[in-house]
Amino acid sequence: MKNNKPKAPLKNRSLNETKPVAIVLADTLVGEELREIFGNVELASLMIAGRSVLEHVLIELQDLNFDQCIVLAGSNAAGIQEMVGSDGRWGMTLTVMNYARSTEQILSEFKSLSEESGLLVIEASKLRGHCLREFLSEAQRSEYSLLEARDGAGAIGLSLLKPTLASFVINPMPIVIESMKINNLSSAQDFHKANFDLMSGAFVGLEPSVVVNNQFGRRQHWSSHVSKGVSGNWSDVMIDKRCQIGRQALLNTVILNQDVYVESRASLDNTIVMPNSVISSTHRISNSIINKGAVFQLG
Repeated sequence: MKNNKPKAPLKNRSLNETKPVAIVLADTLVGEELREIFGNVELASLMIAGRSVLEHVLIELQDLNFDQCIVLAGSNAAGIQEMVGSDGRWGMTLTVMNYARSTEQILSEFKSLSEESGLLVIEASKLRGHCLREFLSEAQRSEYSLLEARDGAGAIGLSLLKPTLASFVINPMPIVIESMKINNLSSAQDFHKANFDLMSGAFVGLEPSVVVNNQFGRRQHWSSHVSKGVSGNWSDVMIDKRCQIGRQALLNTVILNQDVYVESRASLDNTIVMPNSVISSTHRISNSIINKGAVFQLG
């Protein structure tokens, strides 16, 4: 049945009444150094403490009860779709498109979506703490139609076009977000630091995929098998699902992503192990990233 209820005039509608349409740009590829480790993948798909950068973004949108999100994933739309799953996971309409554009192009080409609720563009090419609530609140108090979030160093990849029928919008006005934690993921060292910073709570609002736990036993809540006798600094160890850690393994400041097998007497220190990796008992590895059987030593 057609709903004939009139809509409130645009000038009386606010971002408090309805959330803007979110468009997440997830097509930016990693730089040369990270490409050596992970291949030619998008920054948005990099896994940080068990979740991809894009998933960290979607969690923030979910927490704020957004209704609609469009993810522009370039040529890897199928891979991104598989990673984020269906609408039901996020509680909002989620569309992944094979499309690649800059923020400026999106604000122009998707402008019609802003006429009733506004348009929020998020660049998923860096890791940042949660700040959308503050940004949207400050933007609502501004008289300008186009706003851009910034920290002390510059833009942080958030732009908002408020509800408007205007055919032309001036350059964005800045909104400064104080004390914002940003990691540009420009290097292997950046990636390594982002993981452990997130795990320690340095990024406001971001959480690892499983609880960081200082206990070990035969079966933990993360559905992994940790043999008794494992030692190390367990306050700085994250063990994701379906991992196996053998007796007398030494773990000190370590992130084990899903499906990792660590043999007895192996030693890992200040190291991130990506999914589906095997660490043999002969390995004594420190200050590294391990992916697909290769060890990448950090300088």
